[in-house]
Amino acid sequence: MKKSKQAGSHREIVGYDGAISALIPMGAHAVMFAFYYLLCPALNTNHAVAFLSVYGLIGSYMQTRMVFARICGTTIPPYFVIMAAVPLGIINKLIIGMNDAFVLYVGLLFVIVLYAHMGYHIIREMQAVLKINAFGMGPKNIEAWNERMKELKKQ
Repeated sequence: MKKSKQAGSHREIVGYDGAISALIPMGAHAVMFAFYYLLCPALNTNHAVAFLSVYGLIGSYMQTRMVFARICGTTIPPYFVIMAAVPLGIINKLIIGMNDAFVLYVGLLFVIVLYAHMGYHIIREMQAVLKINAFGMGPKNIEAWNERMKELKKQ
């Protein structure tokens, strides 16, 4: 993989020509979803909220992971596991032949579980790094806040 420096920054963009590596999974997701839409137009008509939620949550997940990859200086994977919901729907339509709505809702459940898993781990990591309690003002938060204020006053 090529590495390219961002102008005026100490951080490196890691991956194939930096921003192009982020477009590969997003483009693949858009193409797969368009194909899924063409195969199952009734899903968009009869189950529009679930159908579009799958698309939106997968896109949001990928964007979040790409932002964190950029911040942490790691590579952006060419394929995300959460994207498996759409090819499974396509395979179902072409080969298996189960009820399309059932497969859509199973895919939506899969996407929601993976999205919640990511959110949970992001919150846990931020709590550990910042030494805070994310959902309350317990002693842990107050102590961390006081320490942070002392550090800022010294500067």
